[in-house]
Amino acid sequence: SLAEIEKHLPSILWQLEEPAWTSLESWFVSKLARQGIKVALAGVGGDELFAGYFPYSHIFRMESFKQFMGPFAKPTGMLAGFIDKLLPDNLKRNPPGSSLHRYATIENLDYASAYFFLRSTFTDDEKKVLFTPDFMKEIKGLSSLGYVQDLMRKTPTDGYIDKFASFDIQNYLAADLLRHLDSMSMAHSLETRVPLLDHRLVEFILGLPDDMKLRNGESKFIFKKAIDDYIPDEIKARKKVGFVFPMKKWMRTEFSPEITRVLKSERFYQRGIFSPGCVNRLLQSYIAGDESQWLRLWSILSVELWARMYIDSDGTNPKEVGFRDFVE
Repeated sequence: SLAEIEKHLPSILWQLEEPAWTSLESWFVSKLARQGIKVALAGVGGDELFAGYFPYSHIFRMESFKQFMGPFAKPTGMLAGFIDKLLPDNLKRNPPGSSLHRYATIENLDYASAYFFLRSTFTDDEKKVLFTPDFMKEIKGLSSLGYVQDLMRKTPTDGYIDKFASFDIQNYLAADLLRHLDSMSMAHSLETRVPLLDHRLVEFILGLPDDMKLRNGESKFIFKKAIDDYIPDEIKARKKVGFVFPMKKWMRTEFSPEITRVLKSERFYQRGIFSPGCVNRLLQSYIAGDESQWLRLWSILSVELWARMYIDSDGTNPKEVGFRDFVE
């Protein structure tokens, strides 16, 4: 519930030991599971192995569309680009304008650049505005896009599915999902195991042809076939739903005063990481109804809350302090 989120949020962020936007859900599920068991199984790895994330199916649809359009694909892309330039930013971030914006932006990009655009919270150009000039000097020469391009360049295949999977496994899976799952489950002394990441299964799946993972736009094709006799069709065929709390709504409503207080505080400005003007524009856009900004604001907020726990104080777990009291 919202009340439980408010009560435990500082402690959850403390358990992660780093700025992060994910894993709140895992903390609560682990807490509930630990009431009856000591060891749990998690399905982590399925999206990385079986092309389950949005960029995989999006690139498939775009390439299929361009193939269908044939000689008309290029002028169609030019028209999309022209219309996209006329759209205000809030329409580019929300349906239906976001679909046009994605097509116009990535139609001529290499796979690494397209992946980065589809997955990034901030582009490198946006970070130049988001960060203060002094902080930009500290990270001079670092490029998130360059990092993605370098890793995908090392993938020994030309297909985008293998390139995306390799990057996801090395980064999102290893550095984010697995680490955070371990932190959230062990916060309740719950051991979590990940059977889909048995190295023999991983090696086998990565060696399969692309169309065994993504066929005609359907992700996890071979996985679904393997469980045909065990899982009803209505479950296998239903639309993919993310495992998330409605934070985008709560941040704009119930938590709005606290978030505004943090991101407009002198303490936040004095930290010297984020540009106050840029953050204020994001905040005002979000409060006005542009929910597409929620993840950007949560990412910024998590950095500030982490800094208050681990830089400004002695790093003690604020487990007895609710979110509203913590940001006072």
